[in-house]
Amino acid sequence: MWVHTESSDGRAASFVGRDGELAALEAALAGHRLITLAGPGGVGKSRLVRRALETGAGDTFPDGIHRADLSPLPDDRLLVDTVADALDLADHTPRTLGEAVRQWIGGRRLLLVLDCCEHLIAAVRSLVQDLLDAAPHLVILLTSRQPLASEREHVLELGPLPHDANAVEALALFAARAGEAAPAQAPPWEQERIEAARAICARLEGVPLALELAAAQLTDHTVEELAERLARRIGPLAGSGSRRPARHRALRTAVGWSHEWCEPRERLLWLRLSVFGGAFDEPAVRAVCSAAPLTEADTGPLLAALVAKSVVRRTDGGAADADGEGVTYRMLDTIREYGAMWLDAIGEREALRTRHAGYFHPRTGPRTRGMRTHRPQRAGGPGPRGRLPGRRPPRPRPADPAAPVRRLSPQGALPPTGEPPHGSGQAVARRPINSPRAD
Repeated sequence: MWVHTESSDGRAASFVGRDGELAALEAALAGHRLITLAGPGGVGKSRLVRRALETGAGDTFPDGIHRADLSPLPDDRLLVDTVADALDLADHTPRTLGEAVRQWIGGRRLLLVLDCCEHLIAAVRSLVQDLLDAAPHLVILLTSRQPLASEREHVLELGPLPHDANAVEALALFAARAGEAAPAQAPPWEQERIEAARAICARLEGVPLALELAAAQLTDHTVEELAERLARRIGPLAGSGSRRPARHRALRTAVGWSHEWCEPRERLLWLRLSVFGGAFDEPAVRAVCSAAPLTEADTGPLLAALVAKSVVRRTDGGAADADGEGVTYRMLDTIREYGAMWLDAIGEREALRTRHAGYFHPRTGPRTRGMRTHRPQRAGGPGPRGRLPGRRPPRPRPADPAAPVRRLSPQGALPPTGEPPHGSGQAVARRPINSPRAD
């Protein structure tokens, strides 16, 4: 079952734009057996898949389309069970469940959709390889913030909606959701309100989830007031739709889902990268962010891991030289602001600003005094998602299946509101989806 994004009156929300992306996904389903739709949280990966299948992209699978939502799984122990449930398979033989799934699919021509795979990459990679080997007509479509890095994988990268001055898609989405959330502010709009709406789209960089959550605030604000508020700070945008996945009910929760599945040193680099207000390159990262426990040699692999996990985005297609020059990177403001909250929480902001100024304006002189040292975990101490020294972990509480997703930091669990307590991979070559032209 697909989880629908709902409008203010409880109906499934309309789908806006993405014509080019829909065409690219339909072509991929016709020509490849393993497709991953990859991109940052909140860009609409699951929605795009659902829309593509609703409009005929799945008509070529006579044995049906089966979807497994992996987001509720904390680890891979129930992965095969979840896939079996999606196939409506109940096996009572002595075989392993994996064997039963492979045999049941057999020669069937079906599409298996595995939604939200980023926290189970290794297990999903192994499972899909086994299934593709055993079922010659099976096609598997994944949504993930990180590709599998499989030789068979065809990766389509999904980004935010176009949101520059001449683009229409981000503005159209915001206008549609504004009308649903606050009918009194529904378009058509005067030019002043259009400009305020464009400012909102630009501030939120065309991220569909952010635009929808911002529109939900119009029950208490005008478009102009919201634009003024967001110009100062994006803040904890949240919505109240009960049918929205828990990880998408607040913008910080959506970003925190990515944060939870990063390794501790990746999280630390993430928060340090938040000192860059715009584009940056690898030499700048080495100079500014390589304080203990991160060395200059660490920053390259960690940066590549954050790119692979859709936390950091390459801003051009150039090739880097041996020192990493020639390629620039940036973070979406929603992701950067999340890292900046953590940077304040651990007390590194001023020290990093000084290093940043020293690199770009050498006359100021780089200083590292005040940069706290994050010591590696001791043997037998907390695990990869343990706490930093000197902090007492929160007491465990009974799990509430209706509660928002909890995000773990190197220092413990973040509260469901997304407020911070006080955070090596492999780069994957991706095939970007061409942005559609504005009609």
